[in-house]
Amino acid sequence: MKEKNPSIGYGQISMQIYEAFGVIVSRFSVGRILRKRYKNIPLVTTTDLHG
Repeated sequence: MKEKNPSIGYGQISMQIYEAFGVIVSRFSVGRILRKRYKNIPLVTTTDLHG
């Protein structure tokens, strides 16, 4: 998701995971996983600060 739409925040990704699989994942965990897997992903996005 983040690769196709970089403006999507980690909080939105964690909500999508919860809605799809019923698993609660912290937005911080999502960010940590994505930063480990992909390069050039920012540490914090503006949508993470608000949601």
